[in-house]
Amino acid sequence: MTTSLRARLGRGVAALGLLPLLALTACNNDPQSGGLTITYDFVAAVSCDQNQENVTDIRVEVGGLGDEAVASDSVACDNAGGELTLAGVPAGNYDLFVFGIDDEGDAVLDNLGGMTSDDRVEIIGGDAKTVDVKLGLAPARLEVRLLVTVDSFPAMCSSAEIMIKGLRVSAFDYDNAETLHTHDFDLCDFNGYLAVPDEMREINGRAFDAVTVQPLDASNSAIGDEQVIQLEGPVGAGKLLQLDITCDGVTNECNVLVLGGEAGTTTEDPTGEDPTGAESTGGESTSGGDTTAGGDTTA
Repeated sequence: MTTSLRARLGRGVAALGLLPLLALTACNNDPQSGGLTITYDFVAAVSCDQNQENVTDIRVEVGGLGDEAVASDSVACDNAGGELTLAGVPAGNYDLFVFGIDDEGDAVLDNLGGMTSDDRVEIIGGDAKTVDVKLGLAPARLEVRLLVTVDSFPAMCSSAEIMIKGLRVSAFDYDNAETLHTHDFDLCDFNGYLAVPDEMREINGRAFDAVTVQPLDASNSAIGDEQVIQLEGPVGAGKLLQLDITCDGVTNECNVLVLGGEAGTTTEDPTGEDPTGAESTGGESTSGGDTTAGGDTTA
């Protein structure tokens, strides 16, 4: 709790005699704090409602997310940009998170994809700090769950009865035949849903409209058929797509169920231009074609 020296001195003339002691106490025991002003605007082709991201609020969180934040505030999103002002932020060095929150409560814009100079802040006690941030598209999120069965019962990942030992998942731009991001999972990793790691933020929600799924053997080679799950449209910036995958450990056939992740509201690539010359790594499923979001397919 920050103690205001000015407030304590205002209690009466008698407090003046304690000034040296109070000053020492403030320096040694009380956390110092400063002010922070965040001015935000947007990268090219992004705003509150461009391409229907439907951002309603801009939110800043300092030092962590949710309950871990040392300070936070929100303002209504303005296409012209704007600012958020925080007072009494404890002195220190912090991660700085600024989000564009849409009308469904999802963070679809953030300050984390560009220069790193706007995602850290140092607060100095007694000083006011201003940080300029650029908001761009948050990547879409992809989570998968894999279960391998034998005679309809879950198999241990170490079981010699099964050949499927892993899974390759690719986020795909079907319209432009472009793989956005690929990750290989080990079967033993799974205990519920796992997020596909995307440290480079390659899963562009404006383009992400399909997923390819390929079972892998112990040597990380493809086994069984690759499936292409085509969605009704792009998932959308910051939106979540979940896949529930069950494979027969004897036949190596897999069933893919799309949970949520229906077509988002965005419709364009971030540049507004279609890539040319991209080589397709997806295409039609060899076991019966594509599947739209909300259904399932069996290899």
